[in-house]
Amino acid sequence: AVMKAIALEEDNALAMGDVTESYHNSIVNLAVGTLYCERGNYDFGISRIIKSLEPFDKNLSPDTWFYTKRCFLALASKISKLMFMMNDAMLHEIIDFFDDVTAEGTNIVLDDIISLTEQPITIASESRQLKQLFMTLSK
Repeated sequence: AVMKAIALEEDNALAMGDVTESYHNSIVNLAVGTLYCERGNYDFGISRIIKSLEPFDKNLSPDTWFYTKRCFLALASKISKLMFMMNDAMLHEIIDFFDDVTAEGTNIVLDDIISLTEQPITIASESRQLKQLFMTLSK
């Protein structure tokens, strides 16, 4: 109920022209997903995190990506330690998510990271690395 109210208020503010951008609903979804992942419910937590970044052109930024990738890295750690078994549907959802992030994040540079290759590190490059990690873990 709270999330629907936030989404409704956000839509109303955007429609009235009071605000040009609003991240409240995205941040709430990201926080809820993070909390579910922290409690071990990765199925719901990861799906909520993926939902938090949609639409990617509005909600994908270096700040949201920072918290998003932390949850995916925690999931990868659990999988590698055989503490969590990922089903095929979840793997496909994650792979599709990384493909979408790669497509949208090519021009979003992560400026707090120093690259050893002289090329700027982007959200897309990290997304490709995470996709490869999950494909390797799923074998």
